[in-house]
This record gives sequence, C-alpha cells and structure tokens, in this order.
Amino acid sequence: MSEARPENSRREFFRSVGRYLTLGLIGAGGGALAGRALDKDSQRCVNRSVCCNCAAFKGCRLPAALSAKQSGRAGADT
Repeated sequence: MSEARPENSRREFFRSVGRYLTLGLIGAGGGALAGRALDKDSQRCVNRSVCCNCAAFKGCRLPAALSAKQSGRAGADT
C-alpha cells in the first residue's frame, strides 16, 4: 500500500484552496458586474437633481436629466 507523502498532500491542498478561491473571486466579480448592468434603470441622483455640471449627466436616465437634456436640445435648435 502506498502512502501519500505529507509534503505533496499539503502542497495539493494549498493549490486547491488557491484555485477555488480564485474561481470564487472571478465568479463574484462577474456577478457584481452583471448585477450592476441589470440595475442601470434604477439610478440614484448623486447631485440632488441639479443637472448642470453633473459628472453623470451624459448617461443619466432620471426624469430631471431627461428634461434638462430635452430643454438643452430645444435651446440649441433655435
């Protein structure tokens, strides 16, 4: 009967732990990114509904931002 050497079993244990930990972190990161992408429609205003000079204004879909974008386009068309 052959016994596994303690160094090899310990080394394999740490390899397995590292492998599964890496896999779990990649899965959690992918899940977080997917959840963020699905949650784009439920935005929160970061600038208290003051759209002028807001960093998120370009991609914002909140009603105040949409209204400001529409009024900005209407002013540029005239």
